[in-house]
Amino acid sequence: MKQLNHLKARLVITSLMSLALITLFSACGDDAPAVQIPPTVTGYEPTSAFAGSTITINGTNFGTSVQDVKVTFHDGAVATVKAVNNTSIEVVVPNDAYVGPVDVAVKALDVEGGEFTVLTICTIWIGENPSPRPCPRIKAGEGPK
Repeated sequence: MKQLNHLKARLVITSLMSLALITLFSACGDDAPAVQIPPTVTGYEPTSAFAGSTITINGTNFGTSVQDVKVTFHDGAVATVKAVNNTSIEVVVPNDAYVGPVDVAVKALDVEGGEFTVLTICTIWIGENPSPRPCPRIKAGEGPK
């Protein structure tokens, strides 16, 4: 009889320990929210471009989903995001973009990058000869910085 009681006690203890372990491991599931690290912008390649050109924004913590990333040029011009990896974003410079900072948003976190130079064609006169050249596209009333 003693052996039977001892066996029952061992069975109860083993069952309780198994239940505790199951409870502990099920509480560590994937339901916990992931911590998002803020993105950083370290530069642009090239450092200036015409509207419609594709550029690369370099930095960190961009993720890998095009749907999670929004890039906005100075004064609210939204870029088309073509590709994303954790350290670079490939975008098309919007037609309504101007010289100024570029904002990168990844999910709920955003960062303002340094100034990007959007180019346009200016005509410079050399004597009586017009000479079209690339120059910064600056929004009227803002002037050079």
